[in-house]
Amino acid sequence: MLSPKEIYQLIQKRNLFQLQSEVIEELLNMDPATYDQVVVHLLTDDGEYSRSSEKYDGHYDYHCQIQGCRLFMLRPSSDIYHHVLDNSYRIADPSSCEVAVVALLQTKAAHDVAVDLLGLINRYSDDTNADQKQSCIFSMFYWLGISPSALSQNIAWPGRNGGSIYAKWFNSRKGIYRGDTDPVTGHPTTPPADPIRATEVALLIVEKMLDVIEANSANQTARNIISQLPLPDKDYLKPYRDRIIRAYISAQSSSDEYVRHRASQTYRDFKDLN
Repeated sequence: MLSPKEIYQLIQKRNLFQLQSEVIEELLNMDPATYDQVVVHLLTDDGEYSRSSEKYDGHYDYHCQIQGCRLFMLRPSSDIYHHVLDNSYRIADPSSCEVAVVALLQTKAAHDVAVDLLGLINRYSDDTNADQKQSCIFSMFYWLGISPSALSQNIAWPGRNGGSIYAKWFNSRKGIYRGDTDPVTGHPTTPPADPIRATEVALLIVEKMLDVIEANSANQTARNIISQLPLPDKDYLKPYRDRIIRAYISAQSSSDEYVRHRASQTYRDFKDLN
């Protein structure tokens, strides 16, 4: 029998789909606490093994985090949720960090995940790599959503991410999944959301975006924010209407070409509509 660390090392060298069937069965037959150890090993991997590989690619820095999130999706556990959250920023590719968002949604409603992500942004505000970390975290809002309607969604994860995992491991092996399921479809579901709380949190996200881009409009985080900052054309955004407009006007003078161009284009479109 392989230990949690030995299975982690096998996944570290390959990925979940390249494991031998015997290893997969052993992994999926583990008791919850032992399974969680494998997931935590993956989530907290420092990328050193990948960087020492002859076939090193920057994407492999967060290979283990992606695999850990996938395993967490299969067997979500509130006991190790914080490990998913705390290491989610390591998935530096904006197109790959969706897997972290989907993993987090297995144990908390979208608006609660959003609050936790805002907490991470605050935690790293004075970090030496604050721009890199905060930019990665804001990338996750692209997949999570920032509007009240997006933060009120309760979508089964096979419909968002991990469809291949669902087809290969969940659908063909009953009893693997450990989270809540839809009573009609039997598919995994995210916890239900509170629409009122979703609106409150949507405003908190906008406020944080404004705080950050007002402080610095010429870094990677600003690029991420300016591509997501909502136009003040919805009723729920009335308290921030003037501030959002000022942010777009100010960003047009940014020393960052992307921020400047995106702000100018978006603000021009807004004026055309109003």
